Amino acid sequence: MHILQGRRLLANIKDRKTPEIDIIRQYLAPIYLRLAYVGNDRVDFPTHLLQMTTTPLKFASLADARCVLYYLVDIGFTLIYDVKSYRSNGVTETSDTEGNVLQSRYKHIAHELANWRHAFEAYLAFSDLNRPDTRTAKLLTQRHCLMIVFLDSMASGSDYVCDKNSLCEFSIAVDCATFTIKYDNEIMQGQSFTFESEVTGPVYWIAAKCRQPAIRRRALELLYEREKTNRVESLTMIKHTIAMAKRVIEIEEEGLDIPHGTRPMQDYPNIYEVVSREESSEWAEGFLTDQKEQWPVLWDLGSHCSDIPTKLTRITAAMEQKELAEGLAKGWPRERLVWPYGITRERRVLSVVVKRHTANDLWLEYAREPLTGGGEYRVMKEHIRFT
Repeated sequence: MHILQGRRLLANIKDRKTPEIDIIRQYLAPIYLRLAYVGNDRVDFPTHLLQMTTTPLKFASLADARCVLYYLVDIGFTLIYDVKSYRSNGVTETSDTEGNVLQSRYKHIAHELANWRHAFEAYLAFSDLNRPDTRTAKLLTQRHCLMIVFLDSMASGSDYVCDKNSLCEFSIAVDCATFTIKYDNEIMQGQSFTFESEVTGPVYWIAAKCRQPAIRRRALELLYEREKTNRVESLTMIKHTIAMAKRVIEIEEEGLDIPHGTRPMQDYPNIYEVVSREESSEWAEGFLTDQKEQWPVLWDLGSHCSDIPTKLTRITAAMEQKELAEGLAKGWPRERLVWPYGITRERRVLSVVVKRHTANDLWLEYAREPLTGGGEYRVMKEHIRFT
């Protein structure tokens, strides 16, 4: 609410050349622009309060690269919000023109993000950065990678793009977070605070959404490392974030065979106990209707590169074959009909929300996939107590 109100106040400031406006442009506006990750409702950011919004052939400074990237992130999240609103209205209540406009906006932002990366790489090639500036460059690269994943997920209407197409971006983002956390652990003394979502939020999202076992576990390990830094990022509570990420992985991978060389979840420090757990589809009436997918899927516990569905029972295998045939007959691409890494429809967690918390307790609400295509979304509630 406060972020939204602050952006509304900024939007009312006229473009004038005064010392006061210069101070707002230099200090206050960048703070609100960097809070694009927080909240859903959007207010267009006044571009006249930004020092730079277009990408040159090569950035002259990290400050310029940062300003342009955060502007692209901001309009990217505005597009994501608009697309969700568009899809929630249903096909009969929306026009083809509106859909075409959204598609055009997506292509424009994706193109600008590609241009940003080229200009940023050109800047890095001609720069000899010290360690603090390298930290900034790593954070910018991390945010750029994840914004590409966010937009691809939005364009496809599904987070399943995270399973296959986005592993390169996830790997780069994890590498950038590793450098940042290691640097902060060496340099920072005592508790510190930042308005920005530096690594905690992005790394949590990787742990929750990237089902590649090694990458998501590395992300979880980074959250444990980040806790040692004693750094508070924006509105994020690191203890809650660790618990949420670990629970998502445990829920999605429960009962699965862990790939050789992958660290079992029970080997990670356990900072909580699950006090209660209940699940119901009745809670999900109208829940996430804008996210519903209208295509059949293949529940596949085999290789994510395999064309042959594999599961334990003949009944399930027959169901997989039927769903695959139906999907291919309707023209859906094969890669959208295969579940990689064994994280099948019934296992997937779409989102986690903190409903309430105290010093020692956390009440979570999980949104989960329907058990059948076009079915009701499931909501699971858990009470977690920290030990």
